Amino acid sequence: MVAEDEIEALNAWLAKAGLRGEAEATLVNGFCERAVAAGVPIS
Repeated sequence: MVAEDEIEALNAWLAKAGLRGEAEATLVNGFCERAVAAGVPIS
């Protein structure tokens, strides 16, 4: 199971990156990298 603080950190990063106007590909790649690092399996 993924720790709640890791989910919160991922959510915060995604929100900030979106508000900065990051490109869609950057958001998706960054989300996937951070989710996998947090232990969320993505296939």
